Amino acid sequence: MGSDGEAGRRWKWRRRGRCAAVWSAAAFVALAASPLLLVAAGSRPPRVPLHRLPSDLGLPFETVAFASRDGLRLGGWLVPCSRPRAILILCHGHPANRCETLWLADLMHRRGFACFLFDFRAMGVSEGSFSSVGALETADLLGAVDLVSGRPEFRGLPVVAYGMSMGGAVCLRVAAGDARVRGVATYGAYATLADAVDGRARSWLGPAGPLVARLAMDVGGRWTSADLRHAGPLVGMERLAPRPVLLLHGARDRTVSPSEAWRLQAAAQGTCDVVVLPHSTHAWIAPPDRALAVSSLIALFERSVAAGTGF
Repeated sequence: MGSDGEAGRRWKWRRRGRCAAVWSAAAFVALAASPLLLVAAGSRPPRVPLHRLPSDLGLPFETVAFASRDGLRLGGWLVPCSRPRAILILCHGHPANRCETLWLADLMHRRGFACFLFDFRAMGVSEGSFSSVGALETADLLGAVDLVSGRPEFRGLPVVAYGMSMGGAVCLRVAAGDARVRGVATYGAYATLADAVDGRARSWLGPAGPLVARLAMDVGGRWTSADLRHAGPLVGMERLAPRPVLLLHGARDRTVSPSEAWRLQAAAQGTCDVVVLPHSTHAWIAPPDRALAVSSLIALFERSVAAGTGF
C-alpha cells in the first residue's frame, strides 16, 4: 500500500508539472502573439458599412470621390448650404466611417455651415489595405482640404475641422501645418500614437502592456512603412496659435486618458481650450454631457468663422 500511495503522489505531481508547463507555454505564446494581434486590430480594421445617409436626416448631399495626397481614392459626402458661412470638414475615428459624424453635420448645417464628411483609408468605401491609425491619414485630410478649397462655391470661406479620436489627432496635425484650417475641435484625441497604443495595451494586458505596446509600434511601423513612434499632434501644437482649438474629452475614457488633452493644451501655448465631459467615455458622449458638448462645439466653430480670413 505504501508503494502504491507514493506512486500515486508522484503521478499527481508529474501531472501538475505537465499542466503548469502547458499553461506557461500558452501564456508565453499569447504574450508573444499580443503585438501581432494589437497591430492586426489597428492596421486591418473591419470595414463598417455606411448605415445612414444625410438624406435620412433631411440633409441635401452629393456623393464625392477624391484623392488623398498620396493618391488613394477616398469616398465622401458634401452637404451644401445655399449661403454657407464656412465649410466644416468632419473626420471619424477608428474603426468607423463618415456616418459617425452625421449628427454634427446636421447640427451645423442648420447654423449655415456646409459640411464635408469622408472615410479615411481602409475604412468605409475608401481605398487602402491598411490603416496607420493617424500617421498616414494626414494625407487623407489634406486631400479633403484641397477638394473643398478648390470648389468655386466655397472660395473665400474659412475651413474648420472636427475629428473624433484618431480623426481629431489628424485634424490637429494637419492644421499645425496648413493655415487654411482656421479652427479645430476634437473629441478624445490622443497626444501621441505611442501613448494611445500603450494605454490600450495596458487595459488588455496589465503590467505586460508597455512591453507589448513597444513591440507593436515596431511591428506596425514595419508593416505600414510609417513612423508610428512619432505620430501624433503633440509636437507642433504651438503652430496652431492664435487659431481657436477645442479639445473635448470624456472623463471616463479608458482608451485615451483625459490627461492627453491637458498635454496637448500645454503644448499649444495659445488659444486652446479643454472641456472634460464628466459622464462620457471614449466614443460616446453621455446624455447628461450633450448640452455642454454641443454648446462648446458651436462656440468654437463660431469663433473660427469670426477669426477666419478664407483662402
